[in-house]
Amino acid sequence: MKEMTKRERVLRTISFQETDRIPVYDIIDNDNIREYISGEKISEANAWRLEYAAIRELLDMTRMIVVPSFHPGYFTNEDGFVYYMDRYTSWLEKRPFQDVEGLKRWVEKDIDRKNKWQPDETYVKSFREQILGHARGIGDDTVIVVESDVGLDYARTMAGIELFSYMMADEPELVSEWLEALNQAEIRRAKAIADPVLVPIVLTYTDLAYKNGPIFSPSFLRKDFFPRLKRLNDTYH
Repeated sequence: MKEMTKRERVLRTISFQETDRIPVYDIIDNDNIREYISGEKISEANAWRLEYAAIRELLDMTRMIVVPSFHPGYFTNEDGFVYYMDRYTSWLEKRPFQDVEGLKRWVEKDIDRKNKWQPDETYVKSFREQILGHARGIGDDTVIVVESDVGLDYARTMAGIELFSYMMADEPELVSEWLEALNQAEIRRAKAIADPVLVPIVLTYTDLAYKNGPIFSPSFLRKDFFPRLKRLNDTYH
C-alpha cells in the first residue's frame, strides 16, 4: 500500500477503512518534546515554531494547539471570576458568589447572555483564521480537531461541583434552563463554523466520570445531557 497523507490516514480510519499505518493523535503540551524534536531550548520567541515542528514531525491529528504562558499570574474576567495561569494550564481560584443564592443570580444573568449570543461574521472569520494560521504553521495536512462543549462541562466548572450539586437538588428547572441555553448557543456556533474541509473532525465533550464512578446520576444524564449531546452531534453531521 502506498504511503498516505495524514488527512487520508485519519479519514480512512474513522470510516473503518484500511490504512498504511495507525494514525497518531495527541496534544503537544510538553517542553521536552518540543526541544527534543527541534534541538532548541524553548523560549517565548520560538515557542510557536517549535510547537508546529513537533506536530508536523510526530502527529497525524491534534487539538488544543497551544504554547506555554511565559508570564504566569492571576487574571479576572468581566464577571469577577479569578483565574491563575501557569505554563500550559489555568485554574479557577475564586468565584463571584459563595452560596447557592449567589450562584442562582449569576446563572440567571448567564442564561440571558447566552440566549442573546450570536456567532457573527467577525467571530466566524476569527475562528477560520485561527485554524488556517495553525495549518500554515504546521505546513502539512495534519487534521486539527475543534472542541465543542455540550454545555455541562462549562456549567459544572463555573459553578463548582459543590454548589452545582446543591443547585441541581434545589433548582432542577433552573439548571435545565441553563444547560439548554448553553447547548443552543453551542448549536448556533456549530452551524456557523462547521466546515468538513477545514475541520473534518469535531470533539463534542463533557467530563462525566472520574476514576471511582460517574459524576452525575444516570437519570440526570438521560434527561439533561444525552439529548443535548445528540442534538449537537446531529448539527455537525
